[in-house]
Amino acid sequence: MSGTPMLDIIVPGVGRIHRHVGSEDPRVVKGVPAVVYLCVEQGRLDVIERLRDGTITPLQLYDAYRTNRLARLATAGTLVRLLPKLVEFEKVYPQSEGYRKDIRLARRQIEAVARASSTLGDLPKLLLHLKSRYERLGAAVTFNRHKRVLLSFCTWARVQRESPLWDEVRRVPGMKYQRPQKPGLTVEEFRAGVAKLPLEHARIAWSLVLTGMNWKEYRYDGWEADPEAGVVRIHGEKRAARDRVIPYLGPLYGPARDYRRFRIMVHRAFGSAVTPHTFRRTFTQWAQKAGVPRFQAKALLGHAGSHEDVHALYEDETVTAQALKDIRKKMLAYIGRPLGAVVLTLEQAA
Repeated sequence: MSGTPMLDIIVPGVGRIHRHVGSEDPRVVKGVPAVVYLCVEQGRLDVIERLRDGTITPLQLYDAYRTNRLARLATAGTLVRLLPKLVEFEKVYPQSEGYRKDIRLARRQIEAVARASSTLGDLPKLLLHLKSRYERLGAAVTFNRHKRVLLSFCTWARVQRESPLWDEVRRVPGMKYQRPQKPGLTVEEFRAGVAKLPLEHARIAWSLVLTGMNWKEYRYDGWEADPEAGVVRIHGEKRAARDRVIPYLGPLYGPARDYRRFRIMVHRAFGSAVTPHTFRRTFTQWAQKAGVPRFQAKALLGHAGSHEDVHALYEDETVTAQALKDIRKKMLAYIGRPLGAVVLTLEQAA
């Protein structure tokens, strides 16, 4: 800023620095030379070179030192014009047509909020502005995809990974996205969806919906079915109530190892709102509609809210056996025809 005192010093290895301080405050006028010498002592000649070349001003250097932000000062790299660089990135970087489309969408959105004079250093603020737009639209997935594209852009544009600018872009909070989920399926919806699954995945779906197990319990914690006793013993480990006994409602099968493939097949058969965990909620819904008391349904899932709930169901063997028989009778009456026949039909179809 013209009219303010001058900073005029010679730094060995850098040369003469002749710049207006940018403030008439005596503390700043005295502090700027002190900060310059401190940078020299600490070996931060890169900062002094930026000051010499006019990339930063003495006042910016002073403020950055006071706020411990020397690493985030503008560099020659971050002063490059943003929009032409994004256009170049779109032309040369993509490895696939799909990723080129993602870059194109991200570029257009940045162009909508940026100025022609915007530089790489403005990218974090522009991304925050873009986030506020997407929050109003509820487009979390799209924003998070744009953020990933811009992180790749920072690395490509010779702003190395883990650099201050890359880190500032990374620190822009992503938007939380929760996939819409169905609270549970009706018997008709489940039967219609499971009929579209391959036999192996249909067996897994039946096993989950007839027991209310989550994937961890089904795949890792362990369980045993005892058709003669009419019970299934589940050895859940998340909490004490998860180690439980439930009524045996139909044939159960061991889990497949590939959870990801099973989840994909469930999405295709039932729709994107249904996940394997939906079958656990479906078990709860069927139990409640079958007339199973709430505290018993909670205990069957291992979600007992108090010791009294568990005690009411598992006070002794006589009560347990009778309660499980009553629950089994109610649920089979609600679900309909014998489930073994349904699975047998699937086996025959295979």
